[in-house]
Amino acid sequence: MRLLSLITFFAVSALPAQVYDWAITHTGAPSRGMAMVADELGNVYVGGNINGVADFDPGPDTVLNVSAGINGDHFLAKYGAAGNYIWHICIGGSGTEIPKGLALDHSGHLLMVGRFDSYLDWDPGQGETFFGSAGSTDGFLAKYDTSGAFVWAKRIGGSGHDETYGVVVDELDNIYVAGQMSASVNFGTQEEPMTLVHEGGSWDAFCASYRPDGELAWVRGIQGTGGQRAQSIAYAHGHVYSYGVCSGETHANNVASVSAGNNNQAFLCKLDTTGQVKWLKAHGGDGSELGEAIRADEAHLYITGSFTDPTDADPGDGVLELTSFGVGGNLYFAKLDTAGNALWAHGLQNNNHFDGVCDIACDGTGNVFITGAHSVEQDFDPGPEETILPMTIANDLYLAMYQADGSFAWARGVATHGVFDTANGLVADALGNIFVTGSFGDTAVFDINVPTDTLTGPGMAFMLVRYGTDVTTARSEGGVASALSLFPTPTADRLFVQVPPGWKPGRMLLTDATGRILQRWKGAVPTEVDVRHLAPGVHHLHLWSGTEHLSAGFVVVH
Repeated sequence: MRLLSLITFFAVSALPAQVYDWAITHTGAPSRGMAMVADELGNVYVGGNINGVADFDPGPDTVLNVSAGINGDHFLAKYGAAGNYIWHICIGGSGTEIPKGLALDHSGHLLMVGRFDSYLDWDPGQGETFFGSAGSTDGFLAKYDTSGAFVWAKRIGGSGHDETYGVVVDELDNIYVAGQMSASVNFGTQEEPMTLVHEGGSWDAFCASYRPDGELAWVRGIQGTGGQRAQSIAYAHGHVYSYGVCSGETHANNVASVSAGNNNQAFLCKLDTTGQVKWLKAHGGDGSELGEAIRADEAHLYITGSFTDPTDADPGDGVLELTSFGVGGNLYFAKLDTAGNALWAHGLQNNNHFDGVCDIACDGTGNVFITGAHSVEQDFDPGPEETILPMTIANDLYLAMYQADGSFAWARGVATHGVFDTANGLVADALGNIFVTGSFGDTAVFDINVPTDTLTGPGMAFMLVRYGTDVTTARSEGGVASALSLFPTPTADRLFVQVPPGWKPGRMLLTDATGRILQRWKGAVPTEVDVRHLAPGVHHLHLWSGTEHLSAGFVVVH
């Protein structure tokens, strides 16, 4: 594997943009990144699919996976803030396993969802937890800790074709998943069944909630006469939002309903944490719409998807019409309030070969990021100015940022030599970094001015890219010194914390040497920390205040 570091991604910008930091790929078998999540320390966890044996380490060492089958296993890997390999696990059987979503809870656990179609062991360690699919394909929900150790796994499926697409957690680490089913599914156990009955259409969508120990809390159907599929899910302030595609007469748990007609429309459903449906809305036009992804912040929702003919991108009572580009597919993205009303929406030309392969992210300050692939040169600026992102090959990847009011900030592109390049996952972490994962074909040029500086891989190669915070805009007003003092070290009982003058209240994390989070604080930084409960060894304190980040290590002895 190769690590490509500190090179310049081709960019057009109206504002200072993220600095391109690094990109990594796997060498060996074809693979692709499908989903990811970042923690508060800048580490990133990536779920993907791999078809054979590959090297997961971008450094000088070789770390190979052990493939269980030839049709594709799913993997989960952790990389550090510098793109350095930390660990990976592979899960697979004789069939095909594909992860579709990842979430990180507040207790240091990873939740993965996706699909599988064979009998396999879900525990990558010394233990064994075998179960197989009940139909042609089933969805799954699996829980691992942040060292990759197995906790538990659940099958979500019946006799048909079933998948889980999205997963989120709330403040109490309750889990919410969304997906599709083509036959009735028992979401409970044999002893305590909880069956969602399929209503006869091509697909039914579902939203389900599980407690942290994996026990089912509730399941709700989004069903009807046509087809329904829940592609994504988001959580914010006691409410769950499911986003996807529907056709025909569609209802949510027999409480709210919409009429989507014969063509596909995107639906948006709001529920509370007990499973009570608040509302169901749909949007679209005369053509076909696919709701692909949804994210949420403190007060807003962000959606993206694909469309064909002119479409209304507002799920609410208003109308925000987007015009079809007429060449290949079209991508929309929009900002909504929590009542489902659009505040603004924009459209882009999409990849001819993979309509809807895209993702959206928000950074907590109102900025919106969109990634995908496009097949023609196009204007990324919806305002009066023109911002063209040039293309060198028939199909290139892009990343663009828009401000809270929808105005254009910047766009970046990468030239690839493949046709089936995808940007499947996009994450903005708490440190201001942006991560993109997906796949590229053969060769990817990350600096258009230095075409020999490339990543290479098989016909479908895994890609993980990071963009760091622009150092010219990262410091808070009046910038403070960067020294954090911890003393005494080693210590057996108390640790004193001294922050630089002018440091404003924010948040603080205590971690062990592996990065596992042991304790959190918000507000003013404590001047003294009790460490008597900590195991002997190296630990770290991390502090944030706005865009400032400080960290220092200390040693505990007993």
